[in-house]
Amino acid sequence: MKYSILKKTEYLRISANTECNLNCKYCHNEGEDKKTGQLPKNELLFFTKMLFDIGVKKIKFIGGEPMLRKDLPEIISAIRSWSSSLDISIITNGVWPERIIEKYLKSGVTRI
Repeated sequence: MKYSILKKTEYLRISANTECNLNCKYCHNEGEDKKTGQLPKNELLFFTKMLFDIGVKKIKFIGGEPMLRKDLPEIISAIRSWSSSLDISIITNGVWPERIIEKYLKSGVTRI
């Protein structure tokens, strides 16, 4: 099959954005313009759905700080609607109040 290597891919890391609310060494993005923007929601969902359809079972949102992306809960809810068993996680710096984290858990995140 032409796309056999893609069929074996079960894990997807999505850079939600390049912005961060801290200035630590972990995600300092040397050489990147901090105002590079982000992939529009409809495009991100389109590409993610294509990969889900060929076997992705695990999606991890990374950044910068993914929780700075205002439409991320909507994106996660849309992805969650494809499958209740999909593993959806977020890598965060953890400085968010519990009410913000609850919003992400309700949208369908498996792990934060």
